[in-house]
Amino acid sequence: MAKTPESFYKAYVGKSIDYDGAYGVQCVDAFRVLCDYLGIPSKPTPNNWADGYWIYRDSLGYSKYFDYITDYKKLQSGD
Repeated sequence: MAKTPESFYKAYVGKSIDYDGAYGVQCVDAFRVLCDYLGIPSKPTPNNWADGYWIYRDSLGYSKYFDYITDYKKLQSGD
C-alpha cells in the first residue's frame, strides 16, 4: 500500500502520539511520526520549539518534501 496523507490519517486517527517522550502529546509529535512514516528525516529544530519547523523549514531541508501553504483558503485534504 502506498504511503499517503490519507493512509497516515487512517493509521493514526484517534491515537495519542508522544514521539519524543517530552511534555506529553503535542502536534510536533504527530509531525515527526508523519516524517518517519513517509521516510523523511525527522530533526529537532534549532530553537527547540514547534514554530521552528516553519521558521527553519528551508535550512532543515523540509522544502524538498513539503509545499508551503500560506493561504488557508488553498488547504486541501492531506495538508
